[in-house]
Amino acid sequence: SYHAAHDIGHALQNMNLVGCTSFAAWSDKTQESNLLIGRNFDFYFGEEFAKDKIIAFYKPDDGYQFMSVTWACFSGVVSGMNEKGLTITLNAAKSEIPTKGKTPVSIIARDILQYAGTIEEALDIANKYESFVAETFLVGSKFDNEVGLIEKSPGNTALFTSKKNEMVITNHFQSDDLKNDPLNIAYEAEEVSGYRYKRVKQLIDSLAPLDINDISEILRDKKGLNGKYIGLSNEKAINQLIAHHSVIFSPNEMIAWVSAPPYVLGEYVAYDLNEIFSRDDQIVKIDSLTIPKDSFANTSAFRAYQRFVDIKAKILTYLFKGKGEELTSEEIDEFVRANPEGFLTYYYLGDYMLMRGSYKEAQKYFELGLEKEIAKVSERKHMEEGLATAKDKLNSSN
Repeated sequence: SYHAAHDIGHALQNMNLVGCTSFAAWSDKTQESNLLIGRNFDFYFGEEFAKDKIIAFYKPDDGYQFMSVTWACFSGVVSGMNEKGLTITLNAAKSEIPTKGKTPVSIIARDILQYAGTIEEALDIANKYESFVAETFLVGSKFDNEVGLIEKSPGNTALFTSKKNEMVITNHFQSDDLKNDPLNIAYEAEEVSGYRYKRVKQLIDSLAPLDINDISEILRDKKGLNGKYIGLSNEKAINQLIAHHSVIFSPNEMIAWVSAPPYVLGEYVAYDLNEIFSRDDQIVKIDSLTIPKDSFANTSAFRAYQRFVDIKAKILTYLFKGKGEELTSEEIDEFVRANPEGFLTYYYLGDYMLMRGSYKEAQKYFELGLEKEIAKVSERKHMEEGLATAKDKLNSSN
């Protein structure tokens, strides 16, 4: 049940709990022709959960040794690499709310990481399970020197591969077997997964052949298509400033880089998995390969964003409880100044003002938000409906 909570979070994509991004490049798309994989695990259950980060190294009685970036009490896998140089990362696809118990996707990923050394072996293991929700498993293989994308719905499993020496994964299916699934089509119509996919492609095209620093630059990108500034914490961005962790894998070199807090802005710490798997007494970091922290982490803009997060939490508490502690005028001003181009600023303020009966203010914030780059079609519709409600309330009171 605990591991199923992760899957349920994926199913509740309309609550903005998850919007992960992964990509891989190899052969002529990387500087050393090595396979390189990057991923942001944008699974958000609040700021405290984001701090609960563990890098675990397993030496099981059966199967292969592996490392996993995880959190306390979680034995499944969402990002990891084993001693054979096989990697796995999970990205959510659109699911219905589960009504029947099946295998949580992180347990499937754990089994693959512990027992597979090739993409074919990973697919054989995935085919043994019925999954709890729809999910994509990006599998990188040192043996194959490429990646394969295993896509699973509760009733189907498919393998998607690329001949372009690169692959981008956001939150929609790409294989012929699953891309026409009605839920997948409905989610693509939200326009957020495809948008982020195109942004990753833009950056790969502009930076290739890629090295490790290029991978980190892509993972830290906060802009929209063509470098447009779309505000902070926008789900259309690769770095939404909500990630539990970010990782970079080099299977050929057996090195994993794991981001330090906050979000994807801290240092990427390099771990030598060959050394770690060959000994029992030490976790070996490679200080010379540390990727420095993002300069944004030291700016006043980031400090303002941290304040934005605190005020957003206060707004959400007010909304979920149906009243509560109200914002001060100073907090409202701070909130707007911290993220003036982000649609979520006005999305939340519009909802807040609507609930407290300040219809003129609600109208103002919804109108401002509708001028910004909105992540999902459903979020635009929500603000349009809020704006209509505010106008109706104002008209009825006149």
